[in-house]
Amino acid sequence: MGLAKTKGRRKIHGEILQRLRFLRRKLRDVLSTGDKIFRLPYLGDDDETLPLRVGAIAALRPQPVLWVTPAAEPETVGRVAPIAKAC
Repeated sequence: MGLAKTKGRRKIHGEILQRLRFLRRKLRDVLSTGDKIFRLPYLGDDDETLPLRVGAIAALRPQPVLWVTPAAEPETVGRVAPIAKAC
């Protein structure tokens, strides 16, 4: 029974790796064209992963990465600021 579970796990692991490779390739293709807009979730002011996430996308994207801040009130205008240069 232990061997069957191991073979099943290996098969599932292989399928997951194959899918992740496909998704990585697809994401790189999409980022290289710059046709789509990606929204990074805001995790708060103490988010230490934001520079890493922005840097990873900026390294593959031909357009600059922008920081969009919503308006404080519906009648006012929000703010857009560049935070990473295009590659």
